[in-house]
Amino acid sequence: MRKKIAIFILLLIGSASLSSPAHAEDPLLRRAIDPTVPQKAPLVKCQNDVQSDCIERVLIRHANGEVQEARYVTTRLVPFPEEAGQQVTFGDVIFDFNVGLPSGPLRRLRLSTHVITPSATFNGKNAGAYWIMLQREALPSENIVTGGTCTKEFPTACLAYPSLDTQDAFHVYLRTSWLKPLASYGIGLNYNLDYRRTKTGMQWHFSGKEFLQPGFRDPAKLRLSAQSGYESLQPDVLNPSLYFALDHAGKDIQSSYWDPSCADFGFTRTMSVAPLAGQLSWNYDTQSLSLNVYGPHLNELGERNTGAFYTKFQKAWLDCRFPGNTLSTATKITVQVINENGTAQVITSSVGIEEGTIEFWIYGFHFSAPTIKASRAADAGTTPVSQIVYSDDWQKDISMQLKSVASAKSSEASSPTSQTTPSKPKVSVSKSKLTCVKGSKIRKISGASPRCPSGFRKR
Repeated sequence: MRKKIAIFILLLIGSASLSSPAHAEDPLLRRAIDPTVPQKAPLVKCQNDVQSDCIERVLIRHANGEVQEARYVTTRLVPFPEEAGQQVTFGDVIFDFNVGLPSGPLRRLRLSTHVITPSATFNGKNAGAYWIMLQREALPSENIVTGGTCTKEFPTACLAYPSLDTQDAFHVYLRTSWLKPLASYGIGLNYNLDYRRTKTGMQWHFSGKEFLQPGFRDPAKLRLSAQSGYESLQPDVLNPSLYFALDHAGKDIQSSYWDPSCADFGFTRTMSVAPLAGQLSWNYDTQSLSLNVYGPHLNELGERNTGAFYTKFQKAWLDCRFPGNTLSTATKITVQVINENGTAQVITSSVGIEEGTIEFWIYGFHFSAPTIKASRAADAGTTPVSQIVYSDDWQKDISMQLKSVASAKSSEASSPTSQTTPSKPKVSVSKSKLTCVKGSKIRKISGASPRCPSGFRKR
């Protein structure tokens, strides 16, 4: 996964200045991406109800709760040289939106995309995947300068490339045709992923906020910074990050990025603001679900670098993937972040246990290379083994609750002439805990001022 992420980011950054259209026959009106053709192909804007492998729309949720639909501008196809006789075309789907409010300054959003078909072989691996990265694109009237040095007076001067520069949340809706989900993952804040099956494949709803990821202009220093003895390496660049990926479950490990043997029972949804992360695994010695994350010990200002993590998965998938685990039937789960020396960090966390799924959020942990652990609490009760069939999960889709959606202004009259300063998220730490219930659902909340989610009550 680390290699995939690095290659993807480098290619997309390089593609930002390319705009030559691919000379294919009606590429924007194709029905779907042919999985039997070895290729990297782009997503396009959906033009009709039967089209797949396309972006339906983008909604912007502003901080005051108002929701706006971004205005579609164009689709740009970016051809690259063939790799081992396989076609390579990336795609940029461009939208305009207003910052902060539906009446706010105009900004341009670029969805950089590519799809690897399951019959293709790239970087020595035969496996399918979908990738989408959200980035800012300069409007014709803008001149955005990046690449300086971050200081306390100018904390975002060292951006590697333009930031979306907003606390707005982006909601991307797309369709896939042949994809059988094996795992989804991404980088961003307030991440969520909904999905449901359709007549032509699957519909997806991804949402999140941009995160400014501390990094290094010299890529070799990133891995070095996560090693013991190199904690003093200070990042010199901020990478605006908001992307997600979907891995396809092939017939075996040779045709998948991960073991696909339990894909019929569900898949993992994972978000991290760590630049490097592993896969969920079960430790039978400690009876815990574990995952390693890696990142620089310091941020771009020389202060302690903090992270966030989220995951959600089906209990049936957990039982299939790790037989005999003690987590799937627990009524109470403890989440910890363990340092390399074995000590536990003080974190803010939340655990959601429902009839068929488990999810947890962790905030405020620090790097370089901690281990995230989830285990059955000592005072946990036991529930029956989940018999819930792996099915759609569309419950957090914001469009289902909308009465009206504002459209983005098409005029550039409101476009800013200078870039505002993006804000870095602050993470608090606390030991307060709360138990919330809603019918048979139990959710454990901890934090500075924990509150039960909407529909839940304090127990």
